Amino acid sequence: MVMTITDPPVSVPRSSPAMRLIAQLIGVLFLVGFVFRYWWLIALVLAAIAVWKYAPQVWARHQATVVAEQHRLAAIAARADQQHAWTLAGDPRGTYGEKGFPLSGDLAETLRT
Repeated sequence: MVMTITDPPVSVPRSSPAMRLIAQLIGVLFLVGFVFRYWWLIALVLAAIAVWKYAPQVWARHQATVVAEQHRLAAIAARADQQHAWTLAGDPRGTYGEKGFPLSGDLAETLRT
């Protein structure tokens, strides 16, 4: 049916408020039934979305932590190699560290003066 300008508009009957309330109730019941029936699917989709959103950040933080730990261990190994070289050369810093032998009490004061 082709509408022309001279045709009067077709009026659609409005539903009553009670019918709208019943339709909303049925829609809510269908939604609740779907959630109870397919809760596992909803949880799976939400978990997939969370992994998709947060996994790159977690992976980048993990990689940064790994690199920082590798640098820390490399610094420890470099200090150990230096101290080992000092020990082989007979330098007391190889045994006691760069600060030397820890003196305490009166002996430290006597040696400082």
